Amino acid sequence: MATTCNRALLRSLKMLGLATLLTLGGLGAHAKVKHQTPACIRSWPEVRSRSHGYDHIVHVSNDCRVKATCAVSSDENPEPTLVVIPAGEQVEVMTSRGSSAPEFTPRVDCRFVT
Repeated sequence: MATTCNRALLRSLKMLGLATLLTLGGLGAHAKVKHQTPACIRSWPEVRSRSHGYDHIVHVSNDCRVKATCAVSSDENPEPTLVVIPAGEQVEVMTSRGSSAPEFTPRVDCRFVT
């Protein structure tokens, strides 16, 4: 009887290990998928010089026919700001105020609102 219990326990542990590997493998594959911002959404950086430093602004234009939600950040400020942009409109997002950096790289990740 002990042998039967041991085999059942061993089989359960193998199944648990297999399930764990499959789950982790699936998460790894999912994490590697990078979202692609639609081509009809354009973005570009602007630096405005102030007496106390530089303001970093990201312009985002939605030339699509549907509303979009965008996460806007930069190499200087990685904390994303979420904005909703109606179809055919443009927004400005200030990612840094009074920065010492005279240039920056914007990061914009947009998805359509369904």
